[in-house]
Amino acid sequence: MYNVEISSYKGPFDVLLELIDKDKMDIFDIPINEITEKFLDYINTSQEIDVEMSSDFLVMASRLLEIKSKMLIPVEKDNIEEDPRLELSKNILEYKIFKDVSLYLNTMYEESNNFVFKPMDEIDEKDDALDLNFDLNNLSKVLVSLLTNKRTIIKEESSSIRREKYSVKKMTNDIVKKFKKNKKVKLSEFIPEIVDVAYVITLFISVLELIQNKVISYEQEATFSDIDFTYLGDNHE
Repeated sequence: MYNVEISSYKGPFDVLLELIDKDKMDIFDIPINEITEKFLDYINTSQEIDVEMSSDFLVMASRLLEIKSKMLIPVEKDNIEEDPRLELSKNILEYKIFKDVSLYLNTMYEESNNFVFKPMDEIDEKDDALDLNFDLNNLSKVLVSLLTNKRTIIKEESSSIRREKYSVKKMTNDIVKKFKKNKKVKLSEFIPEIVDVAYVITLFISVLELIQNKVISYEQEATFSDIDFTYLGDNHE
């Protein structure tokens, strides 16, 4: 029987992420038989699952078993069907992005205690106000969609951002430099073929900061489609 220790979790996706990280599985090529067995073993042996969350774990277990059964059905050579694991992979990656972004923002909040801010009456609320029409949830889903469609290689590393490797300031400057060559750039153009989660999070934060500071504007033709950014000029930096 497989034992796994989850130091801190809120639901079944945390358990799946722990299993994937522990065995260094490819998030887009999950060995469904193996992860289903380990997930079920965890449910059967764990004494930490809250009664209120038990239904979430049972739903996930049912979903894994359904995917497993679909994978066992022979597929004809001429019959091209979508991998039944794909939607689960998207959900896991999306959850990981949200979780890591939340951790990063929480770290920024804790570190903000070391800064002294200007009094509220000295702040130009009109200039500094965040554009609340921008959907953070949508941005995350678009990132997941782009990463999936491009089959970007996600390097598994620690979920914490290493400051010496990526920084919001450097990423923001790199983005602006790209805009000075071309006033309009798509979000997908900022995503290389090989990337780690820390890069995705830093890109996420940098784009939000540029939108907030009105350095760039954005538009989207359809829900979850690629996002077009337009550079507004040096006077907004």
